[in-house]
Amino acid sequence: MTRRREPSRRFSPCFDPCEARTLPTPIFVLNGSSFNAAGPSDLTANAAAVLRRAGNRVVQLSYGRIDSAAAFDGLARRVAALAHGRPVGLVGFSAGGALALRLAAAPGIRAVAVLDYYGVPDVRAYLSRHARDRVFRPISGLAPYRPGVVSRLSGALETPAHVVAAFGRSDPNVRADASSADLLRDSPGANVYTYAGGHGVGIGASRPALEDFLAHLGEGPVGA
Repeated sequence: MTRRREPSRRFSPCFDPCEARTLPTPIFVLNGSSFNAAGPSDLTANAAAVLRRAGNRVVQLSYGRIDSAAAFDGLARRVAALAHGRPVGLVGFSAGGALALRLAAAPGIRAVAVLDYYGVPDVRAYLSRHARDRVFRPISGLAPYRPGVVSRLSGALETPAHVVAAFGRSDPNVRADASSADLLRDSPGANVYTYAGGHGVGIGASRPALEDFLAHLGEGPVGA
């Protein structure tokens, strides 16, 4: 929303360049479904409400099955197109958090801050760790983990964005200890927080993580 200014003799008219600076950074929020197609839910709606109360513009993003490098690249192009060249924030839950992390490093996306809530930081490391256990088997058939998409979602995270992650200390799937280590290996400057809960919690589960993310968008206090 454009902020109105009182007339002033010292005020010089400005149009698009000045107008862009008055608008809040848009935030894209991604749900997760083991890299299957996902859309808005109560979880993302709650996150959007919290972020809007903090003065942000929010887009709850739907996407198709991320089962190939081409599918991920298509999602990245869509985010870039919706952003219209403007800096953005990225927030994701579960698989959406993993995607948010990697979208922050995708060409054409000017991410300034990213918040991953219990999303796998490095898919290759996750698959290696869980391939034979009971946690992985229920989700292993939901999206084929082809080499191309695994590469897109693994390895060094080269992004200028401020990276924040929150992992649950009671999450047997995306374990806080292993996930924190994976993220700090891939993105040494990341800020990692933990909370007393498991998978599926809302954006307020780790208030410090949320505040950290918003502080690096240049916005004011959280209105949650």
